[in-house]
Amino acid sequence: EAFGGYPWYEKFTCERCGNFLKEPFCPNCNTSETREAYPIDQLVNEYFKEMLQAFTPGMLGLISQVAGVSDITGFTTGGFVALEKLIEEKYRSNTAQVLDAILDVFKVSPEDLVFYDNETCILPTLQNRGLGKKLSQIRVQTATEMGAELICGRTINQPWLKLKEKQLGEAGYRFQAQVPSGDFYQVDGKPRYFYLAKKAK
Repeated sequence: EAFGGYPWYEKFTCERCGNFLKEPFCPNCNTSETREAYPIDQLVNEYFKEMLQAFTPGMLGLISQVAGVSDITGFTTGGFVALEKLIEEKYRSNTAQVLDAILDVFKVSPEDLVFYDNETCILPTLQNRGLGKKLSQIRVQTATEMGAELICGRTINQPWLKLKEKQLGEAGYRFQAQVPSGDFYQVDGKPRYFYLAKKAK
């Protein structure tokens, strides 16, 4: 539910290209071959396990609305992975073009180890209360403590992009964001940015 509404609208997934969709039609592939984006059984039995095993070392941050309450109201994940492997996993279309663009723009190498800001999710009824900001700060702090020289992520959410720039700048990183050449994914005309922050020497 958290990703089904604004600003992501990830309600469906294209069976061909894997892009997330607001409606059950993919304009990229011109097809109605879609499925529900986040079916509960698949999330619990497959995706969460894969997500937590995707990075070595990785991190999981949990938050509850009230201290001491066991109900989880949000989580954040991330961790280390080779940049080239990350791009191959996250960009299923125009992979080589996207990788070349990222290498050229951000002046990094395919084998560079990056800390990837993977997911941050808050229950929809508890959004806009600063919980996402707290989780993001926890992830930045954890990445820094783990010795991350490069921290990167992707988003279409402009306020989130500004938050990341602020938090990473305060943590001593030089921040840069751009839409990589070859990434044509958009939601309501909003492009998806790739950001990368380098630890200042």
